[in-house]
Amino acid sequence: MRVTGGGQASSAWRVSGSPSGSPGSRPVAVVVRNGALGDFILTLPVIDTLLARGFEVRVACPERYRVLLPVDASHLAGRWPFEPSPEIDPAMIDVAVGFSSVTDASLRALGIANVRTVTPRPPDGVHAAEHYASVLSPPAVGHPSVRLEGAVRAGDAPVCIAPGSGGREKRWPLARWRAVHDRLIEVGLPAVWVAGPDEEDTEAWPVPPVSPDLRGLCERAATAGCWLGPDAGPSHLAAATGTPTGVVFGPTDPGQWAPAGAKVFPWSSSPAEVAAWAIDARTRSLRAR
Repeated sequence: MRVTGGGQASSAWRVSGSPSGSPGSRPVAVVVRNGALGDFILTLPVIDTLLARGFEVRVACPERYRVLLPVDASHLAGRWPFEPSPEIDPAMIDVAVGFSSVTDASLRALGIANVRTVTPRPPDGVHAAEHYASVLSPPAVGHPSVRLEGAVRAGDAPVCIAPGSGGREKRWPLARWRAVHDRLIEVGLPAVWVAGPDEEDTEAWPVPPVSPDLRGLCERAATAGCWLGPDAGPSHLAAATGTPTGVVFGPTDPGQWAPAGAKVFPWSSSPAEVAAWAIDARTRSLRAR
């Protein structure tokens, strides 16, 4: 899997002293990122910007997120609160980046001299991607971008409906999703319901879903005709693959959490509105193949 951040840094991050203790070697950056799938995806531009600025990047994250890492970044095993694997010498880390006060304390306790962290939630009026980007100076650039090598959007690519979310309050009523599904079928479009890797309660869904692991979810998202869902990790993933993505927002603020490039629907939207957009978006995506 190839993941890129969609932009290049305008200037290098200057690191004082000899990087990693060895003249001529690349400086080492450790990025520590736990949390939900959507939060991790919003962090990808930080990883890509560090790579673009010449760092050797090691990412401490849950094992399941390894498939989302850029090919030039390495996975760093660890425990939570963060404790790196034994092969990592804190003295060899030029900068460590985290996204919580707990991580900040853990990194500083290891004796890492240059620690940069931001809070897991953005302040009011600031998009989460912009907030996470500010952990670097200059800030990280680009949008989350997940590119799956070899992924092809076929002529019969379905509309994927992924109604689940870890936050129950963010789930649009299943009856509305069913109405969207029925409209798509009525006009002759293929539609597939998709459950995320950690999805629960799918027995109540009106249509049996496919339930891929995270790699399979990437493949589904990258090859879909378009993607529909609430404010949830799979929606962020689909948007990052470049697939047209429609997201229904309720209690959360799209000004802070909407995936880059996604079509935002307010909670009060009708199933007919959502289905009409999906029909048009799928048609345009297939023409652009």
